[in-house]
Amino acid sequence: MSVSTCQWVCLGVLISGLRLFVPSVCAQQLAVEPKEEAETLADPRAMEFYGKAVTVVNLPIEEVVHRIPHLRGMEIAERQDELADILDQTGKTVASFFKSFPNTACEERISDEFDISGRMIQPGNSQAFRYLALNRPSANSTPLVEFRTDSRGNPAAPSGFLVTKGFVSTEAIFHPENRSEAVFRLLGRQRVKGRGIYIVGFAQIPGKARLVGKAEFGGMNYVLTLLQGVAWIDGENYQIVRMYTDLLAPRPDVGLKQESTDLTYEKVQFKTDSAPLWLPHQVVVTERVRDQTYRNVHTYSDFRVFKVETGEKRQPVK
Repeated sequence: MSVSTCQWVCLGVLISGLRLFVPSVCAQQLAVEPKEEAETLADPRAMEFYGKAVTVVNLPIEEVVHRIPHLRGMEIAERQDELADILDQTGKTVASFFKSFPNTACEERISDEFDISGRMIQPGNSQAFRYLALNRPSANSTPLVEFRTDSRGNPAAPSGFLVTKGFVSTEAIFHPENRSEAVFRLLGRQRVKGRGIYIVGFAQIPGKARLVGKAEFGGMNYVLTLLQGVAWIDGENYQIVRMYTDLLAPRPDVGLKQESTDLTYEKVQFKTDSAPLWLPHQVVVTERVRDQTYRNVHTYSDFRVFKVETGEKRQPVK
């Protein structure tokens, strides 16, 4: 988004965010008020593009595989009769994840790249942060608040061309409360690390989805964006182990051609007695605006339960 901040908002609550820094542009992250969100979702410009969206749900399967190379070699689904049960079971897993999610801290390392004459260049060294995901009381299905600090616990923000955050909540599209706001398709099956995996495509429904992205331009103007993508779901425990997302449709009115994330999860067992969680291990974000491509890679490690004390003092549990 050569001129943008992009973030997830759900009924006015920030879910995750992306910010791109470019010359002559001031990008700020803002949560959308519910009234403002409803008005913007009715934007006829957005409906013009989304009404013509070509997605993983309605494309021929060969084209889907061409667009997402990770799907090569999968066993293509010939029927959809298993889909409803897969969504039901996955929804239960996702709902349980958000309901019981403990305040969590981890170490994050970020590296970024940008395109120069067809070559991806890394402008500098990677950056390290402490990354926190806090479960705040909320009526929303996705109550997590995600942010970064330095080693002393002070709020911190990465420098660079593309700054992103908020991936713990990505699977919220499969939450039962959000399921009616997207359409789904069983694409096929794969074996990953010896386990049977369902591959389910999804596309958000324009005018109905409440979980939306926001691309801000110049600090004042912005557009809201919707997603399509694919989830890899373990066939035994219905845990999402990988997700790939992209724009529901490009936004040529603002030059936004691609905004994709490739997110892989790993099982994390805390030192406490809490149940293990599947949390992001690596996230690759690619942004293509007009003729420029930007990418950053996030790697997460050393997860631990995070205790929030009175006075907002925060202390990792040993």
